[in-house]
Amino acid sequence: MITDLTKPVSARFACPACGKLNEGQNLFFQGIHVLADSKCPDCHLDYYHTLPLAFTADNPVSFSRDGKVTEFPVKSEWLATPLIRSMTSGRKIIAEIEPEVYRSPGKHAILINCLDDCFGYVFTKLCNVTMCKKKHADAHVIALLPEKLKWLIPEQLDEAWLVKGALRDMHGRIDGLDAFIQEQVAAYETFQLYEAEIFIDSNEVDFKDYLHVAPFDYSNSGSMDKQVTFILREDRFWHSGKSEEFFLRLFTRLGMGDSMRKLLCKRQNKRVMKTVKRLLKEDPEIRVAVAGIGATGKFASPIEDRRLTRMSDEDERSWLDLYARSHVVIGIHGSNMILPGIQAGTMIELVPDHRHQRIGETILKDYPAKNMCEHILGYCTPVRLSGIIGKKLEFLEKSRLV
Repeated sequence: MITDLTKPVSARFACPACGKLNEGQNLFFQGIHVLADSKCPDCHLDYYHTLPLAFTADNPVSFSRDGKVTEFPVKSEWLATPLIRSMTSGRKIIAEIEPEVYRSPGKHAILINCLDDCFGYVFTKLCNVTMCKKKHADAHVIALLPEKLKWLIPEQLDEAWLVKGALRDMHGRIDGLDAFIQEQVAAYETFQLYEAEIFIDSNEVDFKDYLHVAPFDYSNSGSMDKQVTFILREDRFWHSGKSEEFFLRLFTRLGMGDSMRKLLCKRQNKRVMKTVKRLLKEDPEIRVAVAGIGATGKFASPIEDRRLTRMSDEDERSWLDLYARSHVVIGIHGSNMILPGIQAGTMIELVPDHRHQRIGETILKDYPAKNMCEHILGYCTPVRLSGIIGKKLEFLEKSRLV
């Protein structure tokens, strides 16, 4: 727990100019972040400092109101730059905030801020509801999250504040959010902020509470039709090597990124089809599907094309059911692999060079055996990938995992 909004701010926050620790005068809800508004009596700088919530627990960011004086770890630039820009550019995200109350509120509330522009981080923040309810069973737990991910809300949540708008806009300063929250606080005797861990303990969370679809049934894996599912995306690819990554970056800088992405999508599709051809040569009974956001190119029978360009709640649950029937899911490392990894029997991630440092972020499931989640670094040929998939299928068929 970080702070009680019904009481004055007691923590002290370092000035980005002189380092002096000063009291926070007020708290401001930017969106993803909660900021302490401070003034340094020594150097007279007005500045903001992040509260230690989620990522900013280990990556504090401090900056002057005009953004000219900043202090944050070098490794945190990816987090600090969008935040500082959102508070200094004058641009605000206009988004309606809709509260949904599932249980009558009591006197004590806890808010979990799940806002983010990355699906994976929204999901892991929301999973904190489980831990919060275990520790504070009598509190009225509220989650602040994007309205588009409402379908993930678990039954144990007491109330949701839904922010309408595109997920990609959630990194910005949301107009009216601070005023909305400050108004809600007045209705409670205590109103606390929950820290919202990003890296959660899978042993403490039943993901079915959030996904509402049962995962792969290991006790029945031998009698199930063998299912292999590729998770494709059209902004990150199964590359042939470093040259394709280089040309994608180059063409993007030249304003020709869309043309290059279409070419890489088609090449990726060919690699998938070559892999499937080898799999079916070994076992013609294997069922194969592709899923993900996109529609470039076509896949010949017997590949089932489950890709979509727009998603509804029903589509999300349909994909979850597909993953839960999949012995193996394969895809490029990213948040698109979190739910397939939870639902499927085994997971294979193709990891581009620039994603090596983020290995592990997509693995939330505690697999029954160590070899059931595999990361492939660098380029992987269809021949090699089909062999790895074959070994996973054989392992599931012969092993007793329950």
